[in-house]
Amino acid sequence: MGQTLDIKCPRCDKKFEWSTGSGFLEVEILHCDKCGKEKEWNKYDLVTDGDLDCPCGGTFTDDAPIRCPKCKTEIADVSDCTQEVLMWD
Repeated sequence: MGQTLDIKCPRCDKKFEWSTGSGFLEVEILHCDKCGKEKEWNKYDLVTDGDLDCPCGGTFTDDAPIRCPKCKTEIADVSDCTQEVLMWD
């Protein structure tokens, strides 16, 4: 199952979306572990060197922490800053 969260950063008040999962789609949503940038990835593609490298120096992964795209703050608990949740299969 996939989901998209509408989040308001508790530090800088930036509103942004954070999507995870893939549902029944072949495309998985990955995030950079350093800056939070999003990347779509076909989960059946083979991974080769550099495919999951982010320009910031981080790595795209499916378990990266949620980060504000403006101030890069890691948001460990989204329960207080989530404004809406959309879920899909």
